[in-house]
Amino acid sequence: MSGGHFGLPAMGAVGAATATAIASGLGAVGMIAAALTLPRAKERGVRRIDAAAWRGVPAGIAALAVFGIVPAVASGLELAGFSILIALSTQFGDDVAHAFQIVFSVHNVTFALALGLGSACGVRVGNAVGEGEPKAGISRALIATGLSMLALGACGIVLIVARGPIVAAFPSDAATHAVALAMLPVWAPFILFDGAQVVLVYALRSLGDQVVAG
Repeated sequence: MSGGHFGLPAMGAVGAATATAIASGLGAVGMIAAALTLPRAKERGVRRIDAAAWRGVPAGIAALAVFGIVPAVASGLELAGFSILIALSTQFGDDVAHAFQIVFSVHNVTFALALGLGSACGVRVGNAVGEGEPKAGISRALIATGLSMLALGACGIVLIVARGPIVAAFPSDAATHAVALAMLPVWAPFILFDGAQVVLVYALRSLGDQVVAG
């Protein structure tokens, strides 16, 4: 929808934003479907639509809002930070702005790996809490953090060593590629911090602490 692939209209930034919104909507539908089809969904009350279940909704909304306000603010600040970085990159010319987006895209692919490890960590820590052994969640979180650092460290090495073919995979002119090649080795080490951060955030949330996580 951004570049007009598969016969769709080329809508540029509007198309990219629209595609992101559609993907998020489909993801939400998929997660709701997954929750409703859990093996123990019925006994856990997930499928309840009776009056008694609906009466508890306002209190549930309030509890979720209180629990989620800090990560909501944190996410907003993070989004604002990225927006400012993108805006600043445009002040250095088209080549730098384009190169920044190339490097940012590569970063997002590696960050997805950290999100997967963080999600797995959150489940394992949550299991420990559910089993009445929250201290076991700490060791599980440390293991997940170590795995994340190793995995993303390996990704960082690949990004630095193979930055030529990686950058060349993005269509652009030679000047943009040259800037991206210079930026990628500087950017790559920071994914280690991202990996540790996201794993520990998921662990803290499973332990019931949104404030420090935020």
